[in-house]
Parts: sequence; structure tokens; C-alpha cells
Amino acid sequence: STKTTSTLPTTRLSTSLSSTTKIAQTTVIKVIENTNKKVLGLNLFCCSACDWTRVSSITNLLAGAYIYGEGNVISLVGSSKTGSMLGLKKFYQPLSHNNSIGQSFKNWWHDYAKSFHNSKKRIHWFYGLCIIGDPFIKFKYNTYYSCNNILNITNYTATDNNIIYYRAKEKIIINTNFEQAIGKYIIFDAPTVIFSEGFSIPNGTTMEILNEGCNCNH
Repeated sequence: STKTTSTLPTTRLSTSLSSTTKIAQTTVIKVIENTNKKVLGLNLFCCSACDWTRVSSITNLLAGAYIYGEGNVISLVGSSKTGSMLGLKKFYQPLSHNNSIGQSFKNWWHDYAKSFHNSKKRIHWFYGLCIIGDPFIKFKYNTYYSCNNILNITNYTATDNNIIYYRAKEKIIINTNFEQAIGKYIIFDAPTVIFSEGFSIPNGTTMEILNEGCNCNH
């Protein structure tokens, strides 16, 4: 299956706004920061969400609330100024073909944004676009959808997918090592996760433990 990115409603921070409005926006950003976000990636279709130059005691970085706050967000695309991504098909198509978010962003620049050169169209609208987070992440992953009460993992099966997601309602028991999972992003999601003695992962592999689990009735 393919993990797709999401476009969420956001707000724009501007130095021309009153202090009261900035404080209200900061409150909204704090809510985003403290919310347990389920998605792995985002495309922030709003102005100035990635403007790290205006961060102060009053205005916070919206993109940072997603990346560094609670939840699973690993990488996002957004603008550091007025502007946002258009021609979204040119971005999401390579992303759905298991390209990284960075490569998909590069493809979008090549296939869509470059058409704005030497024309009356406003290519400067896109000049603030950037990636915050991991540009190498791919969102296609293996998920073990069978929701057993207890999942006992006795071997690791090699896969071309970069993200491997294990889920159980009560407990995951890992009775093998993942030395062959080089460069993978492995997620164990259950209220209890138990590792056998001798468990190991290679350098360059990322492991995350979630404690939500799944619902066997679904």
C-alpha cells in the first residue's frame, strides 16, 4: 500500500499583524504542536509556513510544530514566503511511484516550475518552497494489517519498501534481529513491545515504537 501525504488547513504568519493576532496564531500552532498527528508527511498549502526567519517569542514556526511536535510527521513541503505549490499532480505522481519526497520535489521543479521561466508567469511565487525534515523518506511501506491480539515476529523478510509497520492490539514480541533491514524505517505499534535478547538493527536503520496498537474489530 502507499502512504500518501495530506494537505491540512493552516494559517499564515505575518509581521504586519497585530500582537493580539500573532498570539492567537501562536496558540493555534501550540495546539498543532501538542496534537498526536497520524500522518508521516505533509504539503502545507499556505503562505510562510516554513518562514524560520520570523520565529520569535510571539510568532512560532508552523512547519516546526508539525515536525518537532507530537506525532509521526517526518517530512513536509512548505513555503518560506508568500506562495505555495501549484501543479500538484507533478509532485504526487512521482511520490506515489515510491520516489522520496525530495526526489518528487525535484521532479516537480523540473516538470512544472521550470515552465514558468522565460514567460510572463510568476515563477517567483515558488521560490520560497522548501523541505523541512527528511528529504529521503519514501511513503510506500509494508503494513501487517492482520490485527492479532499478539504478534510474534520470528524472522525478517526482505522487502523493497522503505517503511515496515508492525501492529498488534496487545503485544508485539520480536524474536529475531533485523540486521538485513539496512536503511529501513521500522515501526512497532502495540501497547507492549518486547525484544528478545540479542536484538539488533544495522547502522542507517531507524526504529520507532508506538503504543497505540490496532483494533481487532476493524
